[in-house]
Amino acid sequence: MQDLHTKIINLIREHHGMAHFKDFLNSINADKNDIILALLELEYQGKIKRKETNRYVPFTSATWVLADEQGQTPTEEKCVYSIVISLPQNLPTNVRNILEQTIYSGASQIPLLKYDEAYQAVFKRAQNELLISSPFIDQILLYYLNETRARKILLLTDDIKNVLVKKISKTLPHVKIRTLAQYSGSSKMLGVHAKLIIADKETVLLGSANISSVHLVYDLDIGILFYCRKLAHELSKIFYLLWENADPVSTH
Repeated sequence: MQDLHTKIINLIREHHGMAHFKDFLNSINADKNDIILALLELEYQGKIKRKETNRYVPFTSATWVLADEQGQTPTEEKCVYSIVISLPQNLPTNVRNILEQTIYSGASQIPLLKYDEAYQAVFKRAQNELLISSPFIDQILLYYLNETRARKILLLTDDIKNVLVKKISKTLPHVKIRTLAQYSGSSKMLGVHAKLIIADKETVLLGSANISSVHLVYDLDIGILFYCRKLAHELSKIFYLLWENADPVSTH
């Protein structure tokens, strides 16, 4: 991603300090969604900004300029975000068409991403730590855990009878798993309903979707992906409060 950041900044300089979104698509060999995420990150870091305009400009129709030649982060941190949505297979055709057109045309001032794209972004961005809360999980989580470079991963889940929990513990020893689930007989007395992923205390995916392909196929979920150190730090404190009071999951 750092290489993509450099290419974007260099391209803006080559275009005399101003480049349109189409310039990035035409000149940089990268996926459109990766370019969008890179622009969000650079905007978040205070290195680039959208050119001021008096009219409504969709995100992918914006012209981008350098915030300053030194690329210094402003004193007041600016948080940036994307709306995230799933497109279940049984979604009415007219609704799906409208949402897909919005996603792929970029006809929104706020980027709109599919959940799988948001998962890729947050897992890919993590270099050191991932904090994950998901009541239910399946193989899609194992896939992303194998893709990330995060060295410390904490997973809070109620899905403790899932055979995947044991598999993760055996194959990925750096992933620690705990639960707050409490039962009285067959009745559940306590559990975590939050669906949350925090990468390196600065990137957050927060929404209604479990990290489960089944939920993404059959449920319409909405969330938000944002880059904001202050908010991510506060959410991390809440996560750790829950983590310290949760029970380690036995895999024997």
